[in-house]
Amino acid sequence: MKDADKDFGNIFKFGYSTKSNHEGIGLNTIQKIIQKHDGALYTELEGNIIHFIAQIPNRYQ
Repeated sequence: MKDADKDFGNIFKFGYSTKSNHEGIGLNTIQKIIQKHDGALYTELEGNIIHFIAQIPNRYQ
């Protein structure tokens, strides 16, 4: 589990991937877009499942 904990801390870094044939730009790009709209991207770890929660303010209320 130590390797998984290390990976989990790096998942939003640009260029980070646990797969050799990927560039690692997806989560970093999503996080930047959400932050640009004054939102936040959170992660929750439930056993061996990672949940991603995107919170974006509704400006049309």
